[in-house]
Amino acid sequence: MKRLLLAGGGQTHSLVLRDLALRKRAELDVVLITPTLRLPYSGMLPGWMAGHYALEEWLIDLAPLARAAGARVILGSVQALDLTNKQATGEHGEVLQFDVLSIATGATIDVDAIAGAREHALALRPLDTFIANWQRTVDHATSDREVFRITVIGGGAGGVECALAAAHRARSLQGAVQIQLITGGVSLLPGHGARARYLATRALRKSGVVLIDAIATEIDAHGIVLADGKYVSSEATLLVTGAAASEWPRRAGLAVDQRGFIEVNAYLQSTSHAFVFAAGDCVALIDSPRPKSGVYAVRAAAPLALNLLAAIKGQPLSRFKPHRRALYLLSTGSKCAIASWGSWAFCARGLWRLKNHIDRGYIAKLRNPTNPKKTTGAMRTLAVLAFIFIIVPLLVFAAGQFGLLMGRSPAESGLREGKLRPPSRTQNSVSSQAAQWPETEHAVAYATIEPFAFTQDSALAMNRLRDVLANWPGARIVENSPEYLNVQFETRWLRFVDDAEFLLDPAARMIHVRSAARLGRKDFGANRARIEAIRKRADLR
Repeated sequence: MKRLLLAGGGQTHSLVLRDLALRKRAELDVVLITPTLRLPYSGMLPGWMAGHYALEEWLIDLAPLARAAGARVILGSVQALDLTNKQATGEHGEVLQFDVLSIATGATIDVDAIAGAREHALALRPLDTFIANWQRTVDHATSDREVFRITVIGGGAGGVECALAAAHRARSLQGAVQIQLITGGVSLLPGHGARARYLATRALRKSGVVLIDAIATEIDAHGIVLADGKYVSSEATLLVTGAAASEWPRRAGLAVDQRGFIEVNAYLQSTSHAFVFAAGDCVALIDSPRPKSGVYAVRAAAPLALNLLAAIKGQPLSRFKPHRRALYLLSTGSKCAIASWGSWAFCARGLWRLKNHIDRGYIAKLRNPTNPKKTTGAMRTLAVLAFIFIIVPLLVFAAGQFGLLMGRSPAESGLREGKLRPPSRTQNSVSSQAAQWPETEHAVAYATIEPFAFTQDSALAMNRLRDVLANWPGARIVENSPEYLNVQFETRWLRFVDDAEFLLDPAARMIHVRSAARLGRKDFGANRARIEAIRKRADLR
C-alpha cells in the first residue's frame, strides 16, 4: 500500500482531504500531521476581530474531513525530514514513513526580526495563539481605565484589515481605546494599486486609526522604538509583518529560494526531490512567482490533489496555472469591503455581503466533505461576481452613451446678489465664494477653492481663460459675456456633465469660479482637479 503524508492542516490540505474524500482512489494510506484539529479560516479573522462572527462560525473541524478521506491524524508538526529514507519526524519523536510527501505548512512570522517582539508582541501566526491572546487583549482594553493603545505593525493587507477590525471593535468597548498602525516605512498595501491604497488610507483615517509611517526597531512592555529614535506608547502590539519560511525544509536538503521557501515547479513538485510536493505560503513558484496569499493557496489545492494521486500511481502530472492577478476583498471593519484587482478598486457595503457569502459557503463546503454539490453555491457566487464586474459596468456604460447620466441643467443659473450661486449641500462642488454664503457655512470646508488671480489687463485675462475653455476636451461654453462665463464639461465615456461658472472681479484682479456635478452626492475631487488644471494651463499671473 502506498503511503501519502500530508504535512500541515491548513486551507490547502483541508481542500485536498475533501478532494480525496470525493474521488474514487486506489488503496492508499493517508496520514495528516497537524498542530490542531480546529482550523481557523483566516479569511474571516478580521470579521471575528471586529465582532461580526462568533469563534465557532469560522473554525473548521478537520476530524470529519480526515475520516471522509480515510486519513489518520497525528497531532503535532514535522521537525525533521530524512529524504533518503523517506521518513519524517514529528515533534513528539514519532517517525512517519511515506512514499509521497505533501507540504502545506504555511508561512510564519519572523518574531526575531524586531528586538523584543518575541517577548512583548502578539504575532498573527500561529492563528491559534493569536486568537487566545486577542481575546485577552480585548478584555484588558475593556477593564483599563486609562487610554489603551493597540498598535499594529505591518502595512500589508493583513495589517490594514487587523487595524480596521480593531478600530471597529474598539467602538463597542467601554474603555478609551486608540488604534495605531506602523507601516514599516513603505506605502500601504504593497502590491496593490494606487486606488486601493487611497481607499484603505481613507478607511483608516475615517476609523480614527493613527498612521505612523516609520520602521519599528524594538518592542518593550510599554511601547515601540522607531528607527528615527521616537518612542510610541503601546499597551498591546500586534505583529502582522510579511511571511517568513520555516527552517526545517532547508535543513532537510530541499531546494529553497533565498528566503527559505520551498522551490516548486509548475506541477507543485519540489525542484530537488520528485516525490515531494508543496503548495501555499510555504512555497516559491519558480515558473510563475506570485505573492503570498490565501487566494493562491486555495487555488493550488485542486491541482495538488490531482498530482499527489498521479504521483502515487506513476501517471503524468498536471500543471498549476495561477492567474496573473487575483481579486482581493479586504474588510474595512464596519461590514464594508474594498475590492482590489490590479490598478482597479472600489469600496462598498455590498462587497462585504459578497465576501461574507463566499466565506460562509467555503466553511459549509469543508464541513460537509462528502457532499459533492458545490455547483449551487459556486454558481451563485460566480453569478454575483459577473453581475458586479461585468453586467453593472456594461449597463452603466450603455446608460452613459445614451445620455442617461448627463443629469438636468440647473434650474437656477447665473448670478445671485451679484455673486456666484452657493456651493452644493453635498460634497460635489467647489466655489471660490463659498464663505460668502452664511446658509452654506457647512460647505466651506470641502467646497472652498482659490479664485483665479491675474496681473494683466482684466479683458486679456478673460480672453485667455475663454481660449483655454474653448479648447478644453468635453467643454462647451453655453453663456459668454465680458465678465461672466457658463461652461458645461462632459466626460468622454459615461458623459457625466459638470457645470462651471466664472465671474470677473476687475477691482480685486481675480476671476471667481464655481463648478458642480449634476449627479451624485460626491464627485471624488473631479471638479477641484479640473479647475486646478485649467488654472495651470491659463497661467494668468
